[in-house]
Amino acid sequence: MKAFQNHRQQGKEGEVSPFAPVSANQRRLLMVCAVLRYPPLQGLRPRNAPAGGPRPPGPPRRFLFLGLCFVCAVSLAAQSRSFDTLFPGLDPDIKARAFLQSQPGEEQGYSHCVTNPADLAITGSPVNTLFSGPFAARIAAGDFSSISENLLVVPYAEGRQVTLLDIYNALQRVRGMVDIKYHSFTRKKWVPLFEEATRIDNPDSRKSLPDPAYRSAIPDAETIYAKLKDINLGNTIYRSELTRIDSGNALLYTITNHKASTLLFVTVMKSEHFVSRVYLEPLEEGVLVYCVACIEPSDFVERMIDVPSALKKRLDVLIEWALAGLKTR
Repeated sequence: MKAFQNHRQQGKEGEVSPFAPVSANQRRLLMVCAVLRYPPLQGLRPRNAPAGGPRPPGPPRRFLFLGLCFVCAVSLAAQSRSFDTLFPGLDPDIKARAFLQSQPGEEQGYSHCVTNPADLAITGSPVNTLFSGPFAARIAAGDFSSISENLLVVPYAEGRQVTLLDIYNALQRVRGMVDIKYHSFTRKKWVPLFEEATRIDNPDSRKSLPDPAYRSAIPDAETIYAKLKDINLGNTIYRSELTRIDSGNALLYTITNHKASTLLFVTVMKSEHFVSRVYLEPLEEGVLVYCVACIEPSDFVERMIDVPSALKKRLDVLIEWALAGLKTR
């Protein structure tokens, strides 16, 4: 591999190199070709090999089969899946609403808020992914008074394909949450749900951190802490967990209130009593966003506000924030 890189770097001035910059998948294919001694690369030799000398022996022919399997795997991994593959047999009305687009700030896609998880209507593999592990156990135990479910497919802009890496980087823009507004019926105007939003180093830190620059790779798992000043609930520390799932095809984004929220010495919500799980994947038709949010506020808050409406607004803002991040990349 080192000799291959040196060969690219040491071309003569003005010479058109056959190894011009290529895409990631093309680079993998070239590496496989090098292993298999494919004719276009047979001229490559170690740097110190004498010109015209014998070519080093090639690898055993059994690598041919392994190399072809590798190429096939790369090709399949690069293909996007379809909506119907993930949601076979979904109710046609729900599917139609999932593809329904509207203006920012208005309801987009399918949305449904319930108090009984048995009333949730969407079925499919992303649903099984979200409702798993400890989260599913808490749902079954009735830990939350309200559950909101959203399904949305955002079509790609003409000539632009969104990648999973684009989605990952969009979710790094914590400070961008302050730009997302919702219509407050009590204030009778559009206001930001979060007046302040900043990343912090750990849940006990008060030091704000800048959002990171664009990253070139997606980690298998990552945890982020953020301090958000909710216009209604005051300051809250949230824990965001990013996990790459479904053989690397999708991202699971889970956001939880890490500490209890208080407002004027009154407990608004205990820790771990707000959980939102978002499944994101670039499909053939557009970016898939399937999410579920659950909340269990204090009795005082439950008497003061419409909890299902408040939950839905927070989920809508979360979705719009993620999509707005894609538009800036």
